[in-house]
Amino acid sequence: PETSSQEQKLESPILSDMSEVSDWAASSVKKAVSKGLFLGDENGRFNPKNSLTRAELAVLILRFSKTEEKTPAEDISFTDITSNDWYYSAVFNAFDSGFMSGFDSNTFSPNSTVTREQFAVVMARALNLEPAEDSNFDDENEIADWALPSVTALVNSKIMVGSGNDFNPKDILTREICATIMIRALDFISAK
Repeated sequence: PETSSQEQKLESPILSDMSEVSDWAASSVKKAVSKGLFLGDENGRFNPKNSLTRAELAVLILRFSKTEEKTPAEDISFTDITSNDWYYSAVFNAFDSGFMSGFDSNTFSPNSTVTREQFAVVMARALNLEPAEDSNFDDENEIADWALPSVTALVNSKIMVGSGNDFNPKDILTREICATIMIRALDFISAK
């Protein structure tokens, strides 16, 4: 798991497995690490090909948005999270800030992987992007109705891109892809 900023401070922004990062993502990963978005794991590894979990996304979206973490005043109502979980505060704050939500079963599914369309929704909320329609992807019918406006807004802003004419909404997000998208989003904010 991505450790909290209190648990780990890196003296060097270069993690031990940077050679495993894809060439197309290397620059963005280095920037994301140097900006403190990603701290790495307890072994000083970035794990670029690992999928991103919902718990890790909660931590990352707070860092990205520079949301000040509040101490949870009460227990989170998700049945699959306890106050002893390393991500408890991050999930509370990501939920409280409106960036992330749970599921109908009153669960958060912290260890579930994040899909591209799920990530698009969280990023669009964090960026406060206006919803958009008509993505023009060949696989638009595979994008969930609840995600389409966010996907389209991020694509129109050039923060997320597809592969050819497909968005691949159900593909699992890796850590290096997350870092790349977050850096594009920061560049988008800077260009405003």
